[in-house]
Amino acid sequence: MKFVRYALGLVGSAVALLAFASVLGTPIPLPVDAAVSAVGNDYQFVVAFGIAAGVVVLGVLGQRTVEGVSQSTPPAPERVTSGPAPGAEYDQYAESGLSIRERLFGDGGEEVRAELRETAVKTTMRTEDCDRETAIERVESGSWTDDETAAAFVGGSVSTGVGARIGGALRGESGFQRGIRRTADAIDRKAEEVRR
Repeated sequence: MKFVRYALGLVGSAVALLAFASVLGTPIPLPVDAAVSAVGNDYQFVVAFGIAAGVVVLGVLGQRTVEGVSQSTPPAPERVTSGPAPGAEYDQYAESGLSIRERLFGDGGEEVRAELRETAVKTTMRTEDCDRETAIERVESGSWTDDETAAAFVGGSVSTGVGARIGGALRGESGFQRGIRRTADAIDRKAEEVRR
């Protein structure tokens, strides 16, 4: 079928070029006079072309009716891919904590801790108008917040008190869950200082 389509396209292009050349006045060595006299007169010659064009149109319409037209079917619309909401990972860890597999083999907990540490450093830089090194020292020493659980969670040298650990255990929270929740609250409170 492609061969017929290409052949008809080639013939049509050749006829169009000849017609264009004849309009420009270029002499074309075609036996037009002999063809007109064979048909009878020039009006009947035009009728022959009209009949040929009608046969081609009917053939194309018949072919499309039998085979169908796939080009006229619109493509399926694109769907918006759903992704996790910002902070969904933190919410998941704050609600369910680390699984045993994550505790033993994963580094998701350390990634969350590192991201919260970086957020605490940036918040300290913004609220206290200090350079990065000073903010890192304040976060590591725990002086960036009054919340000792948050300070211990992101700081390197601060430890959580025994009372806070026992209170968290009684509420059914792991130390990691408590650390995430309290650190996020401390960062939010510190950021409020700038908003005021």
